[in-house]
Amino acid sequence: MNPQRNCAKNVRMKVSDSFLVPAYYTRFRCKGGSCRHTCCEGLAVNITMEEYYRLAGAGCSPELQGKMNVALHLLSQKTPERYGCISPDFFGHCRLLTEDGLCALQSELGFDALPAVCKYFPRSMKFEAVPQCAMANACEGVLELFLEPDLPPVFETIPLTFDLYAEPARDHSDATRTRSEIHRSLVQRFLDFNVPLSARLSTLEKHCVEFHKTINDFAAPGVQNERSDIEGNNRSHDEVPIVVQRQGLPLSDLLAGILDDRDHYRALFRWFGESYDDMKHCAEVVLKKLGGTDSVSITRPPKNEDVDKDARNGNRCTMIASGEAVSVPSEEIFPHYRKLFTHFPFLWDFVNRALANDLFYRYFPYTDGKLSLPEEALAFRYTAGAFVLCLLAVGEEDGTERLIDASAAFFRMVELTDFARNVLTALRS
Repeated sequence: MNPQRNCAKNVRMKVSDSFLVPAYYTRFRCKGGSCRHTCCEGLAVNITMEEYYRLAGAGCSPELQGKMNVALHLLSQKTPERYGCISPDFFGHCRLLTEDGLCALQSELGFDALPAVCKYFPRSMKFEAVPQCAMANACEGVLELFLEPDLPPVFETIPLTFDLYAEPARDHSDATRTRSEIHRSLVQRFLDFNVPLSARLSTLEKHCVEFHKTINDFAAPGVQNERSDIEGNNRSHDEVPIVVQRQGLPLSDLLAGILDDRDHYRALFRWFGESYDDMKHCAEVVLKKLGGTDSVSITRPPKNEDVDKDARNGNRCTMIASGEAVSVPSEEIFPHYRKLFTHFPFLWDFVNRALANDLFYRYFPYTDGKLSLPEEALAFRYTAGAFVLCLLAVGEEDGTERLIDASAAFFRMVELTDFARNVLTALRS
């Protein structure tokens, strides 16, 4: 059977529905060439069968077609919806990106020529019991929304239309409805910003354990009660108020827990520095601030001119010991955060909004189909702690661009990889 002929069944279609979205969803605008860290960096873009063969014979200029011939790869386990990918070069750069940060494919053939992933990122649609559309923190434009003082503090349901190449799978089974109820319930609980962050993380862990015990029953005891919190008593998922704590050092409870667990966080940041080039500087700063018996320098391996590896290896780097042993008193962490919160008075809002958005985007506690709910909750606790520690790489003299850049680098690692599973693996090792 000719796959090119068979892919004709995968015709373009307009898919419309009512989606649950953050109320700031409509505020997002792509920054285009002015984006400091384009979403094309370090990412293999999965495409459908129709998109693969359309791009392979796009009828564009010989220069662009040559780049696409190198970039297009078939996946080892192909489906019509996930058939191939546009792979970056060895250093994680998209081969179709021009020097001015724009897409050569869009410039030459127009917006409609783009694969759906490229069209809609950082938006992510889920067509489950309650369709929702989230936005990734991996995009600096999304993170910049969290700096706005008048950010709408609710979720809302709005009609959206997407131009897709396959009818999305829709599952309205009891199991899927239960997943949706649990997801929205836990996101809502996290949004009570009057409660200290560490306590909210403990609440997520507690409820994940409870749901895990009954998850095989699909109509799990407590799920209906959780639903009433979302959809009734003026606590619907369309109206989830965000209240901001502003007294004292908001993160003191979490920081105390981090310092008690510093060995695990040191292990995580060593792994971050080894595996993600964008996290190199942050890992070095955090490891020094956490103190210990060693100082590290993270360096990239020399370029191999003869090997053009897959994108997943494009950001690999290695860690080597350097210099004399260094031990920085952990007490220095608290003054740093006090100065940071003085310099950035909106920082508490920013941290909470980013973490809440990440929960919604990754469909917590179902970010990874191979993890149990308690494992998901544990992974998110370390995700939140690591994000807070990343703020150590932001100085009190820095501007908001540095804050956004450090945060975007962290969430690219979190949201574009199997991060939850990898965190638990790193902790176990």
